[in-house]
Amino acid sequence: MPAWAYVNGKFVPFEEASLPVEDRATQFGDGVYEVARIYEGVPFAFSDHVQRMQKGASIIGIPWPWEEAELQTMVDELIARNNQQDGIVYWQVSRGTAPRSHVFPPQADPNLTAYTRDYPDHAAAWEQGVKVTIERDVRWLLCHVKSVNLLGNVLAKEAAASKGGAEALLEREGYGIVEGGSSNVFIVKDGVLATPPLSELILPGITRSYVLEIAAEQGMSAAERYISREELLQADEVFFTSTGVEVMPVAAADGHTIGSGVPGPVTKQLLAAYKERVAAACSTAPR
Repeated sequence: MPAWAYVNGKFVPFEEASLPVEDRATQFGDGVYEVARIYEGVPFAFSDHVQRMQKGASIIGIPWPWEEAELQTMVDELIARNNQQDGIVYWQVSRGTAPRSHVFPPQADPNLTAYTRDYPDHAAAWEQGVKVTIERDVRWLLCHVKSVNLLGNVLAKEAAASKGGAEALLEREGYGIVEGGSSNVFIVKDGVLATPPLSELILPGITRSYVLEIAAEQGMSAAERYISREELLQADEVFFTSTGVEVMPVAAADGHTIGSGVPGPVTKQLLAAYKERVAAACSTAPR
């Protein structure tokens, strides 16, 4: 358990951190959040996360009173207080606290909370690949907003876990596989990458954008298009990306072996290059 959390301008002991009962994130899912990976005490791609959060807050009309530098200072101090060398930092903004009503309150100050946590080691999974399942996408239609409305994701990931899956790939009628329960999905066929396009149906993943950038730098062909279940099951390689797992190879989906059943060369190349990108960025970051 971390020693410290942050609540509305104050660092407080983690076990004492709390928000009022009528916080709108609790009662309506009326809030946005971000998670950044911490490497050697540095939150990677922090600016990218802040910009995505600010955009999401704007889409759903949550006021945004903070400068990025203010949030950076807060997160840096939280990491230092908790001596969090590796792990994650989570921060959340709700519309605020107000008497319960579906309509936006005429006056409410956003609530900002944050904390750090350790994060599991994925070395074995990167070496062997993981199993995933394909689940029906029952989420709302603003999936490009990283909101705290995660019940659909929770149900899908629980269904996957009950079948031994490390991730749930979400299949939406009329579109095919759109993304994972907490990740973006890629396939590789004949050396060509494919991943679903940015839209209201998927989260614009930070790691997704870096992987596409790295692929272009290394001369790989990549297409942003929808992927059918059949294409995914017949792909040479499948992997998913997220802040936490980075680039995770898939060995099997819904009981079907993907490719040779072990991480493929494209996936391994992208994972290695992503790790190099992270190391380079963190080594030059102010401390």
